[in-house]
Amino acid sequence: MLALRKDGRWLFEPRPAFGLWGGLWQLPTEVLDDGEPSVAAARRIAGRVERNLGSSIDVNPVPQGEVRRRLTHRAVTFIVYTGRFTRQDGRRPARRAICDPAKLPHRWCTDAELPGAPLSTAMRAVVTLTSELRKI
Repeated sequence: MLALRKDGRWLFEPRPAFGLWGGLWQLPTEVLDDGEPSVAAARRIAGRVERNLGSSIDVNPVPQGEVRRRLTHRAVTFIVYTGRFTRQDGRRPARRAICDPAKLPHRWCTDAELPGAPLSTAMRAVVTLTSELRKI
């Protein structure tokens, strides 16, 4: 999972409409392949976001923390990395884009908008962890 902030806004993407946490938003996320280092997934996320937004992203190669959740039928661990935008290519993401994967697969959200955002409890815990790291 890659936590990205710019100008006081978090970058989110929609989850698939069906399945676990269907239709909710999440920080950009990838599932790890067997034996894959988690930083490789973070870099894969950065590449996907770079292609979609026309921006370059530097990924901090050290994980910033983990959030674990036990669900009825599985355990989920979010390994959280942070990244920062290093430049813009003139294609600025829409500030208030609607969370519609057919139109734009990402959504910017300010801290003030978070309470009303469609996030899972697990994702709120990840955002809280990342917010706390910024205060250190």
